Amino acid sequence: MLLDISRSFEDDDPRARRPGELHLDELLEAAGIARSTFYVYFEDRADLLSALSELVLGELIEAARFWWALPDPVTRDDVREAMERIADAYRTHRGAVELAAGTAVESTRARDGFRANVGAVIASFAAGIDEGRRRGTIVDDVDPTAAATWLVWMLERGLARLLMPADAEETDRVLRSLTDLVWNILYRDAGSAR
Repeated sequence: MLLDISRSFEDDDPRARRPGELHLDELLEAAGIARSTFYVYFEDRADLLSALSELVLGELIEAARFWWALPDPVTRDDVREAMERIADAYRTHRGAVELAAGTAVESTRARDGFRANVGAVIASFAAGIDEGRRRGTIVDDVDPTAAATWLVWMLERGLARLLMPADAEETDRVLRSLTDLVWNILYRDAGSAR
């Protein structure tokens, strides 16, 4: 059911409306789900959006697993492929992420759920950075939690604002810049990075 709802946003630009303007009936109609079925699984719209952000951010964690599992030596091209996978996962569910982030502003429960879900992504990134430090593929003087926090929030806002409206040429430029940032912060001076 959550994937149906998330997919219902694929052709929608969530920035065209404020989150509060998108009513539950619209979400359910777009996903082809009956209201009675909805209430079997969710208390309300905030509960739905929290679960939706958990699903989508979970897929971003899955995409990032490729990044953290890059074999030695890590190359700039490897990092670019990892950034493309994360961007693809984000792009697939862009409307759902934007809606969940926007709703977090207006609902305490939605905000708490969104923050918890983002916290899980940060923890995943921090673990990946820490593992890379142990393997020698990531510079050892970076703080994994601080770096992960910056990277996750940079990706969350940057993908929404820079990648989503981009054509193919602009997408390449944005991903090249993202790759350069990640490479220079985490890999450039690491022992086994090339």
